[in-house]
Amino acid sequence: MCTSTRLAPVPVSTGQEYALSPEFGIRPLLAATAAAVLMVPILLSAIALAVSGLERAISDAGILIPVATVSLLHVLVIGLPAFALLRRTGRASPFSMTLAGFAGALVPLGGLLLYLEAGWPQSDEWLRTVGFMAIWGAFGVISALAFWYAWVYSCKAFGPVRHDRKLQVK
Repeated sequence: MCTSTRLAPVPVSTGQEYALSPEFGIRPLLAATAAAVLMVPILLSAIALAVSGLERAISDAGILIPVATVSLLHVLVIGLPAFALLRRTGRASPFSMTLAGFAGALVPLGGLLLYLEAGWPQSDEWLRTVGFMAIWGAFGVISALAFWYAWVYSCKAFGPVRHDRKLQVK
């Protein structure tokens, strides 16, 4: 009588079960929003520290509050509705969040660049404009993935909201 000591494979969670489940409260949403909002200032601080050193990064730290404010507005106005739409349609996944983050960063930035430049960039400005937009698109992707993974792990950590507790009034 020989039994196999081989372990069964552990299923890898993609977070899809959390995206489709409505029983999680506001705490995972707040954690995911905070992660997405703080990702851009943290990345900009790390880039400034790596490129220009500690003294210059500290002197440039005043820009982080406006950056966090713009990031918060992006998440609230574009990111949360996009996540709600993806979640409602059952298409919420890391890949769809990546696309939504990239588009969510580029659409307002593209409109702003077109407004500031009063039209399409000239032929010699295309490379600079595309590179600038790609960087901000990458920030949108990173923020969207931070949102997704903070959502998944906070849903695991907090668990479902229990609605069977009775309200006790004293």
